[in-house]
Amino acid sequence: MSTLDTTLDDYTEPCELEYRLPIVSAADVNDRIEVEFDQYQSQMLKEEASRRRLSSSSTPDRDHQNHLMGLASEVAVATWRGGNVDRRILDDYEGDGGVDVIEPRKDRDLRFQVKSTRSVSNPKRIITQDEVDRADIFVLCRTTAPDRLIKIIGYICRYQLESINTVYGRNGYVLRPDILHPVGQQRYGPDDVRRHIQQ
Repeated sequence: MSTLDTTLDDYTEPCELEYRLPIVSAADVNDRIEVEFDQYQSQMLKEEASRRRLSSSSTPDRDHQNHLMGLASEVAVATWRGGNVDRRILDDYEGDGGVDVIEPRKDRDLRFQVKSTRSVSNPKRIITQDEVDRADIFVLCRTTAPDRLIKIIGYICRYQLESINTVYGRNGYVLRPDILHPVGQQRYGPDDVRRHIQQ
């Protein structure tokens, strides 16, 4: 078991240490996991994003780009963790219930909520209470070219997010690098994406 696996296991059940900020956060290091897609994977991501898009959207191009960024980030996290992307959102745009990636485990599956941003200088996203209630681990990604490259910034478990994070108005919690655990530095190429993603 890798150090990262041990860390994730430690942070999926509540314990006293979990309620503290990480000593070294994702904001303190430049390490990022990078996941790169080839032209065929890029095309698949674009087609899937088109299906996720609302047909009645008043900004279809922006809606498509947002779905592309979200889907590519989910695929990146699934590649990193060896999990499966929850594709239920494709069925009549019903939503995925706050679970983006499911990592199978012997005792119980880990449920990941993945958030992504285009911001390089101030990456952060809001996690709603509904999303917090349905997921175990929250991951923040960054990209300016979602069909080619995703950078995974860091992660935090549900118990930490609820205990150390400031509630953002009535909308939820702020997912930001200074509260996230760093993920180390690793690069996954298109072959890794093909090998790790289960269809």
